[in-house]
Amino acid sequence: MAGRILVVEDTPELRAMICSVLARDGHSVETAADGVTGLARASSREFDALVLDIGLPGIDGLELLEQLRAHGSRVPILLLTSRSAVADRVAGLDAGADDYLAKPFAPQELNARVRALLRRRALERPRAEMICGPLRVEPGTLRVWINDEEKRLTRREYELLLLLMRRAGEVLSRDDLSVGLWGRPHDPSSNTIDVHVRNLRQKLGRGARGSIKTVRGVGYKLAVTTGARG
Repeated sequence: MAGRILVVEDTPELRAMICSVLARDGHSVETAADGVTGLARASSREFDALVLDIGLPGIDGLELLEQLRAHGSRVPILLLTSRSAVADRVAGLDAGADDYLAKPFAPQELNARVRALLRRRALERPRAEMICGPLRVEPGTLRVWINDEEKRLTRREYELLLLLMRRAGEVLSRDDLSVGLWGRPHDPSSNTIDVHVRNLRQKLGRGARGSIKTVRGVGYKLAVTTGARG
């Protein structure tokens, strides 16, 4: 499956290598050498995926990523990083990256990860509105309402809410939620899931009070009746 890919990487040699690898796999590739140019191109043109370096001049990859997601972009993003700290990778995923690849990397792995992002995008289809009690969501748009009052959520909070709504009434473990959000099991030493749930509850406010239940020692569930319309 080929796609239109934007590569944002400031090192000329690496940028050229990535373009060559992706082009040989059948993709149409455009490039940017700094964060400001990358943001402008990603905001003004339609791409099937972005390959984005963290360490960019102008604005760094994380800021670029956050700005795209804040403006509603759902383009799949593969983050490139030479940083080994777990905190840096987590920051990228929390900011809205779909996957990351540590430098140096094998060309075959780059192609495999880009193909995986494109397959995931191809499987996304517009859905009818989802309704759970006072909650109403338009899947794929980041739009959420409580009793017809629209709420502003981050992409991660929105994805967490969708996970809970799609399995309303079921108890989802922290592993279930972590795999659904980041594609990896929950780290028992981390409270990331709990923080996201707390933030989501606060943003949903009084209109959805009690909807997200804590099941002590297990996880969380959305304790309302589910439905759909449209």
